[in-house]
Amino acid sequence: MRTNGLHMPSLAIRGFRGVNHLDIERLGRVTLLTGRNGVGKTTVLDAIQLLARHCDSVSFRNVLIGHHEIETSQDDDDNRMERLAFDALFYGRKPAQHDQFSIGAVGDHSPLTVEAVTAVDLPPEWLEQLERQRSALGGPILRISFRNSTEYQPVLLEDFARPNPLPKRNWKRVRGIGEEGWPDNVPCVLLRPDVAGNRQLAEHWDEVALTPSEELVVDALQLACRIEIDGVATIERSRYAVGRRMMVKPARGARVPLHSLGDGAVRMLGIALGLVNAKGGFLLIDEAENGIHYKLLHDYWAMVLRVAREHDVQILATTHSWDCVAGFAQAACEDEGSEGVVVRLEPDGENGSLRSVEYSEADLNIAATQGIEVR
Repeated sequence: MRTNGLHMPSLAIRGFRGVNHLDIERLGRVTLLTGRNGVGKTTVLDAIQLLARHCDSVSFRNVLIGHHEIETSQDDDDNRMERLAFDALFYGRKPAQHDQFSIGAVGDHSPLTVEAVTAVDLPPEWLEQLERQRSALGGPILRISFRNSTEYQPVLLEDFARPNPLPKRNWKRVRGIGEEGWPDNVPCVLLRPDVAGNRQLAEHWDEVALTPSEELVVDALQLACRIEIDGVATIERSRYAVGRRMMVKPARGARVPLHSLGDGAVRMLGIALGLVNAKGGFLLIDEAENGIHYKLLHDYWAMVLRVAREHDVQILATTHSWDCVAGFAQAACEDEGSEGVVVRLEPDGENGSLRSVEYSEADLNIAATQGIEVR
């Protein structure tokens, strides 16, 4: 899957969510996606998340819950039922039998493919086992293919009257019913536009604490703080907070909660932790400028570009901000080994097709110095 040191040197999407057709001929070590609201930038991040985890049940759940794609209904006993709206994964939202979407590199002849099927499409040896999983509540079936492997994922409903709803157990499955030999998942961290909560920060901090990367994370946090920082730690749970709390030790004075330093500090720490936890994989940042003061964007991107290279992380980020693009352009041009690329997405007709316009580092240098609009 890796080409030129990158997991994804290019990207082709067919029939996924709001994108019917998109080819991005070149992705960089760090790719900044621009374009108007609703054009499909976040859909690209969703696609990479599914590809990194080869469409296991966790990645499906993350994408659909992240967009609040949930359907409700009533069963025969008037119990409230709920399921993830898997139809929303397909372009047009109402897939017919054997409709599919695919995600892969440009020119890939065996991309990751997800197809809507029914029980009659299943191999006989798998039908009985799948029916045991879905016999109580039923639902659609997804056939997932990648390279030479195939599996089937049932889509389950959740009965709110049950003390232990079935999907909570089912979603712990790493894969569905299918052939062995699937490739290992690639590390993938998604940072949404809002600042991370204590739980996510603490989980990521566990992988950093007392390692050489701890200094890197503290240095990144320092970019967003007006006070000198000596260190970061987590402390016990509180009845007033969810999960362990992140605390910061200033060079002078008592420790303070991270969130008391403002959204910029929380966002910067979350991105630094994401970089370390995504080592050897992908970091996806939605609305990369959120919480970061415009005067910090150059230093922010310089840190991201450097750490991405040092930790072998491929980054895709989205933005609406010209200041963010300009800061990225300046930092990418100053760092000769950054492999930074800006890609603008724009509609190509009215059938869900998108066109991608790539700006190389040389283009970015001209755009940054002359104020040329690339959003």
